[in-house]
Amino acid sequence: MMTKIGPQNRTTLPQSGCQDEMLISEDYKQLAERCMRLASECSDPDGAEALRALALDYLARAGGPAGLGRALSWE
Repeated sequence: MMTKIGPQNRTTLPQSGCQDEMLISEDYKQLAERCMRLASECSDPDGAEALRALALDYLARAGGPAGLGRALSWE
């Protein structure tokens, strides 16, 4: 059985008028936290693992330019 993801699980990024704003470190940390929360609720092992990997990528990006380089090297 897979966990259904509905509108209540959708991620909304903060916006202050400009839709082309870059994400900041805190945004990436929040996204990572949401991914980990979803991974813990996910009944599909492959889906949970993908969410954990995405969370790690977001945490690397939260670390700044050096973290972004590490995140891109994982691909």
